[in-house]
Amino acid sequence: MRAIAALEPVLATFPDTHARDKALYLTWLADAYLDVNEVKQACLIADRAFRRLAPNAAIPAVAELTSRLASSY
Repeated sequence: MRAIAALEPVLATFPDTHARDKALYLTWLADAYLDVNEVKQACLIADRAFRRLAPNAAIPAVAELTSRLASSY
């Protein structure tokens, strides 16, 4: 819960111009929600993180993640 309390206000003001960094911090927030068994909230945050990465689809790491997510369904 301490991680959630620390991350949420920071992410609310974190500039969207730093999409990759913001996506990384959003994944940390999603992980923190999983730690407290808030699965639905973790999914919502993970979706936000993934959307933040979308403009960087040409970067190999982003393309790999997109491919892994698509193939796991």
